[in-house]
Amino acid sequence: MVKPIAGQANGWLAAGQSVVLDEVVDHGPFPLASLKAFNLAPAMASVHTTLVKNDASQALFEIAKGDTPFTVDTRIAYSGDSQSAIVLNALDYAKGDEKVTFSGGQFQLDADRDGKNISLKGQAGSGADRCAQRI
Repeated sequence: MVKPIAGQANGWLAAGQSVVLDEVVDHGPFPLASLKAFNLAPAMASVHTTLVKNDASQALFEIAKGDTPFTVDTRIAYSGDSQSAIVLNALDYAKGDEKVTFSGGQFQLDADRDGKNISLKGQAGSGADRCAQRI
């Protein structure tokens, strides 16, 4: 859960709002989520993460056509290394002169246990991002 620091202004979250992530954790040595994906290598855990729809995240769900805007599936090895498959879902927003279109993307984030070696690979689909405001 992400909340604003008490007493400090925050342009993203209003007082009382929070960003909530739903995480489903399957413990090893053979996490159920890994077995479902036919990954038979032992692991400490696998974690499936999505954004929870609430008043702070409502707009993201609207531009994602009611779906979660992203999912993250993380596999944590017994060594402490982790691999995360990140899926950014398609977004489409148009209101007045403002328009954002994004067809989604898929990324692979790998990190060692100490966070010293990190790699991010992937691709984002086509999209047109344009924001215009009349002053």
